[in-house]
Amino acid sequence: MTICGHKIELNIKKVTAGGHGIGYYAGKSIIVPYAVPGDLLSVKIKNDSAFAEIIDIKKFSEFRKTPDCPFHYAFDKSKSVFCGGCNLQMMNYTKQLDCKLAIVNDLPNLKAPEIIPSEHIFAYRNKIQMPTAGKKGKIITGIYQQGTHKITPVKNCLLHSSRANALLNDLQIILNKSGIPPYDETEGWVVHPQQV
Repeated sequence: MTICGHKIELNIKKVTAGGHGIGYYAGKSIIVPYAVPGDLLSVKIKNDSAFAEIIDIKKFSEFRKTPDCPFHYAFDKSKSVFCGGCNLQMMNYTKQLDCKLAIVNDLPNLKAPEIIPSEHIFAYRNKIQMPTAGKKGKIITGIYQQGTHKITPVKNCLLHSSRANALLNDLQIILNKSGIPPYDETEGWVVHPQQV
């Protein structure tokens, strides 16, 4: 039986290692990005691999919160620009730790007694990897939207340290002054000797 295209109500039970919510329908695990355990959702199943997208939240989980980041995905499509760098900012931190512990303990032959909370849930990341796009002199840097190669320009990621954000912003200025175009996925490298 194909379930692709079905619109259903779904209770989210747990979270995958990739940070997606999981509910169950017609004997299948339905994977829903940006879902929180305890949510009752109206979803549309996108493919027979049982990925679904949120249409509406019928009942908000007690663990759901408003993400701190302005670029975090909004299920109601109120934001047309969002990035895919974070999966769990819509869940309170204590529940995030519970979910991560459950993911580890679901692995065969591995049991962890606890997860130690971080002292810093923001501004901790010193290694950054951000793609570039745009045209010569109008280069943007940012983060891919989930499942795409569409870049959301992000100047101050909440996870990056302030030094990493400053370095990235300086690099974008240097790239734009250089006159060298970024890699284009449709055209490939288009760099002429006089541009180097």
